Amino acid sequence: PYVKELGRLATDGGLTFEAFVEFLLASALVPEIAAVLWDEAKAIAEEMPANTAELVDKFKQDGCFEMSYGSISTFFGGLEGLIGPPDPKMLPRMVYEHCNSDDSRQPIVATNYMTTT
Repeated sequence: PYVKELGRLATDGGLTFEAFVEFLLASALVPEIAAVLWDEAKAIAEEMPANTAELVDKFKQDGCFEMSYGSISTFFGGLEGLIGPPDPKMLPRMVYEHCNSDDSRQPIVATNYMTTT
């Protein structure tokens, strides 16, 4: 609630960044904010891998494929050479993909806004 109110004051109420900083420095909020930031920074640091090898291992998958270079014809064939040309009837194909395919009724959660489509 405080963040929304602050946003309203910043956009509608004419609160400037400088005035906000002065308010924080004059209030008792700075130690409280610092404590929250400190705890969160420590939690993030504890989750970080100890070294580069651990970081690389985090993204490795067992039984995964290994990348390799293709031929020059593969390069010039592009995506169309790998999966075929696009369907020229784009709108009906989009309707099929989004409304009629086997997985079109599965909910998808967007991780950035946590919205379900």
